[in-house]
Amino acid sequence: MEMFLDIVEKSLQQLLETLEEKKHKWEYYCQRIGSLPAADKNDMSHLYGLLIQAALFSNIGISREELLTQLQLSENTLRSRLRLIPDKLLIENRQKGRKYYLLDLDAADKLFDV
Repeated sequence: MEMFLDIVEKSLQQLLETLEEKKHKWEYYCQRIGSLPAADKNDMSHLYGLLIQAALFSNIGISREELLTQLQLSENTLRSRLRLIPDKLLIENRQKGRKYYLLDLDAADKLFDV
């Protein structure tokens, strides 16, 4: 029983470390949203925030439906906002007929370094 509890404790410690690291990354990217293309337009900073969260905390990204709900935008408005993001920064995945989006954090880092 003690061995099992040790395994659980180590797993929880690793999870905590991973979450703390992602929290620090989240804070880092949130401070730099204003440096991203078109971040000053309409809902773009909120959209970037959601795409960053998707990159950090999701394996496939955030769905179009979730973006529509969170941003309270029409399909056409969301589509026009997504077009404001350069292709090199936006990752689009398809799974089971649904589109998912996330920000390419490596590409964003290169943009910040310029």
